[in-house]
Amino acid sequence: MTDLQGAWVTTVFLLVVFSVLDVVIQQFALHFALARARVAAPEIAGMRLFALWAPTIAVWLATGIALGMSNASRTCSSADGSSLWLGLLYPLTAWPPFWLARQVKVTLPGWYWIAQFFPALVLVLLGGLPCLL
Repeated sequence: MTDLQGAWVTTVFLLVVFSVLDVVIQQFALHFALARARVAAPEIAGMRLFALWAPTIAVWLATGIALGMSNASRTCSSADGSSLWLGLLYPLTAWPPFWLARQVKVTLPGWYWIAQFFPALVLVLLGGLPCLL
């Protein structure tokens, strides 16, 4: 296996883990906010959230990978560049529960934003460090 193949295997593994973790954290945060406000709207944190999350993740993946592939250079491989761009664009995946919470007039917990920051940081470091070194 070449270094580039190994980098893509690592990047894809982390993308799968972070994509699943993203929707789990979003659903938990939305259910938490609904329960704390005593709002009975489980459909909001179920299929409606998933219906917004799936296209958001697809656009995030397509955009990040396309930017990483188009900007590959001698010092930064396509896998590292994609990881860097995906990390920089990751905050865009946080909007579905925020939008749904506003529809039912509840506030997402503060830890939600911290939990969304961690995967973005990991992806930026994973892609950015090899490009800088």
